[in-house]
Amino acid sequence: MYSSQSSWDGLSFPAASRCAFLYVILCALPALSQDFKTLLNEGRTLTPANAAALEKMVEAKPEDITNRARLLGFYSQQKADTSHQSRLRHIEWLIGNHPASPLLYTDVAAMTPADFQPPLPGDYAGMVAAWQLQVQRHPAHQRVLANAVNGLYQVEHELTVECLKRLRGVDPTNPRWPVALATLYLDTITGTAPLATKERATAAHADLEASTDLPVIGMVGSMLYNVGKKSKAQPLADYGATLLKSAQKLDPLNPRWTTSASEDPHILTERDMWPYGKVFPMSVPEDVVKVPSETQSSRLIHQIQPSCAPKSVCPQTQKLSALIGKDGHVETLHAVDGDMSTIPPAMDAAREWIYKPALVDGKPVEVLSEIAVVFTPAKKPAAPAAPKAAPPAAPNIVPPVMLTRVEPDFSPEARAAKATGDVRLSLIVDENGLPRDVKVVRSVGYGLDEKAIEAVRKWTFRAGTKDGKPAALPVVVELSFKLR
Repeated sequence: MYSSQSSWDGLSFPAASRCAFLYVILCALPALSQDFKTLLNEGRTLTPANAAALEKMVEAKPEDITNRARLLGFYSQQKADTSHQSRLRHIEWLIGNHPASPLLYTDVAAMTPADFQPPLPGDYAGMVAAWQLQVQRHPAHQRVLANAVNGLYQVEHELTVECLKRLRGVDPTNPRWPVALATLYLDTITGTAPLATKERATAAHADLEASTDLPVIGMVGSMLYNVGKKSKAQPLADYGATLLKSAQKLDPLNPRWTTSASEDPHILTERDMWPYGKVFPMSVPEDVVKVPSETQSSRLIHQIQPSCAPKSVCPQTQKLSALIGKDGHVETLHAVDGDMSTIPPAMDAAREWIYKPALVDGKPVEVLSEIAVVFTPAKKPAAPAAPKAAPPAAPNIVPPVMLTRVEPDFSPEARAAKATGDVRLSLIVDENGLPRDVKVVRSVGYGLDEKAIEAVRKWTFRAGTKDGKPAALPVVVELSFKLR
């Protein structure tokens, strides 16, 4: 009954948790910059030869995040055991070097038990230790903690619980975390989680009985009571009723936390999220500079706008209080109002916003401002353009598409002579998307022709096709040499 899985926000939760009031919180995927989406999708179209070429580039330049993203997209689509290990290798590098990267909050970075099974299992202990170290280093960093939860939810129980508890403290108005924590407790107590054990169920009982976290206690109580009644498991129903009584003590005026209301679960609201429905104020440093929203909006230099959920009214606006660091990056967010359906995706988007640093007496300062995240209608896929009539000589040819480009260096002779110009080259892009037979069509001399050939040999392409099959096809390219 509870064996199937459902993926929400990149985290997988068993079917026992599919209560109506959870859907709105977790159905929207986290906002991700269009660049990373494009790179992951490009990676999914790579050939093995393309991937091998990118691996060499990343080995030579480890901070090449662009090509790491492509490789993660590629390996996530492969079934070979070696691909599991290669994907985990790039994930572990990101954990160790960029633990707050948005790439670690995607489905390709979420580890599963299959990643650590024979014949070529990944290094489970090493991956958990890598996240453990980053949580110790960044105990109050929202992005790091959220990335750890995404990566570990299906494979490591104790650290996931610890990170979710920390997120409740550093990101208290985001309903995603109490929902995830309540779900994890529920599935552990009912034995439906992949990592559920009797010892972990006992620990979950102890956590809940000592907790004062209203929505977590209330949601677990409501779900347990509902599941227990429907499955005729009276001990579960009784324990759910006990937890509901604890929630009632924290917020006696809310009728939601009663056994009668639990038999008809509904969408989580702000009234359920906070005692007496009041959003508590954001805690900020005493010396923070308060800036009007209009002024702060004029400083915005990078923005991600989330899309409206299907069938919802659009456009929508979610207001947030934002603590913005001296470097112009968003450090902390706090919900101003309590729309449970828009807070999580609005926060996901706003955390990627970047502002021009605010200056006081010429020095950058932290600022507090109210920002508005506007949800826009999801873009409909553009209708494919009508195909142009193909030339008779090549009726079914699709040309190669460049994936990665290396710029050429100036030769010492050209630099000394201040020579400039455009070198034109012809080449063949083979069935694996790699260049060969590179020849000079238009020369500049001074050693620049050789530099152009050297650079183009490092390029990679999505192979062209002929009659629907990969084919070696001719390409002409031009490289400009200009002194700066």
